Amino acid sequence: MGLVYFFPGAAGYESGLADKLGLSTVFGKRSLSFTALDAGPDGQRGAAAAFDEADLLSRGPDFDWHKCGGFYIGRDLKRPAPGPADLVRERTHEGYLCELGDGNRWIVPIARFQSASYSLPKAIKLDEHGKRLHESLPVHRRLEAMALTAFDGFRNQLDGEGPEVKVDEEFVFDAAAEALGVNYHVGRWECSALGLLTTENIYRVLSLLCDWPGYKAMTDGLAASQKKSESAKNPDGSVTAPGGPA
Repeated sequence: MGLVYFFPGAAGYESGLADKLGLSTVFGKRSLSFTALDAGPDGQRGAAAAFDEADLLSRGPDFDWHKCGGFYIGRDLKRPAPGPADLVRERTHEGYLCELGDGNRWIVPIARFQSASYSLPKAIKLDEHGKRLHESLPVHRRLEAMALTAFDGFRNQLDGEGPEVKVDEEFVFDAAAEALGVNYHVGRWECSALGLLTTENIYRVLSLLCDWPGYKAMTDGLAASQKKSESAKNPDGSVTAPGGPA
């Protein structure tokens, strides 16, 4: 079970079609099956495509279509909606599990490069002295920038520290959708069609993307250690004057 795409006016697979519609990253290297339709959801001829050829056979009155700019995404409502197991990429990256709007738990990768738990692959480079160093891969730099922006926003709003960052709802939605697209064949339109992101979980996804839980655990641990150290110096809670006791 999966999603079906409809491309109005297309006769089948056309070179550059995925790039033109912004779907090349969503599809990745996964192959698609195509079939021509005399009448799509808009009543016009076009081509339907799906990862699983069986999904192209189930079209009828119970088929639910969503218009997504220049194409459509649909699924058969008589069948269960595709979940993470259906849309997972061949290669996945570790992260946090997060329950989304469909009730399933999806993996959100950690994309803040400065985090010790950064879960995306890094390039190994040499500096001018031959010393090894790690750099982010070009394919992930946009998501890393989003993760850093989210992190700065959380620090400013929740901790009162860090630079003031203003993010709008479009940034939040795009960042969350792009985060899910690392491990799954989804983008902003798929997240919309499947109802994955909600007002309840979308900021949770962003917090996991920038490893806010890991950062808070570290800072809370440091604060607890400092408090314990200070208590050990003065077990009774008294304050010792600089010159020592009289």
